[in-house]
Amino acid sequence: MRNRRLFTTLFVGLSLYALPQLPCPAAADAPPAKAAAEEKPEPNVARGKIVDALGNPVAGAVVTVDHTIYYNSNIVVKTARDGTYTVKIPTQGTYRVLATLTREFHGQKYKFDLHPDVTDDFASTDGAVRNFVWKLAGEKPEPLRGNYGSPVIGYTQPGDYSMEMTDIELTLTPDGTLIDGGKGEPITAKLKSTGDGWAIPDVPVGRYKITAHHAPENAKPTPIQIRLRNKGKFADALTADFENPNGTGLAIHRIEVEVKKP
Repeated sequence: MRNRRLFTTLFVGLSLYALPQLPCPAAADAPPAKAAAEEKPEPNVARGKIVDALGNPVAGAVVTVDHTIYYNSNIVVKTARDGTYTVKIPTQGTYRVLATLTREFHGQKYKFDLHPDVTDDFASTDGAVRNFVWKLAGEKPEPLRGNYGSPVIGYTQPGDYSMEMTDIELTLTPDGTLIDGGKGEPITAKLKSTGDGWAIPDVPVGRYKITAHHAPENAKPTPIQIRLRNKGKFADALTADFENPNGTGLAIHRIEVEVKKP
């Protein structure tokens, strides 16, 4: 009898071992991690998070929940230390969410429009989750216009027609980190016609060492001299920060340089 029980136990155990290994029902039914982490909006609330290009939270960004019809009926808050914000919406209607960030860099203040993950308007009764990224370059989506980067604009001296503007090439080498703490990369490009003039558009805000070359097509580039526009003496190179023209307080910054042949 004892041997029969032992045989039965071994037979059952071997039979179970031979069955195909099925997935655990709980694991099979579990939603993907990304779906589980998605936030759902709640009525009459706008919330979200703002991060930089590396995913670090951005504190102190200004978030504006703006009514699309009623003038001056917006709600303004700042992000917390973890980059999050929450806004309760007391008035019914349709809203959009915008965000800006002001940072000081080398003694100057710079203002940036922040990049939204969703640009659609939303009804207050639906609520919304709107996240943003602090980008230093790239095209802005509607209703914003322009680029997140800033232009470096080139000029020749008045009356100097010895060079075509399209033949002027600038090299911008970061002098230290960019405004967001990133390393940055050297940029070499020819000037092109833009709404700001002859420029290299969409340059991340930072401090740059700038050199210039006269580089006609099919010809060897030759160094030319450079200075800040209408400032100081011409030299082989200069180091410059972006400036906010006329202290407008808008998200507009530029470097203006002037070049000439030696």
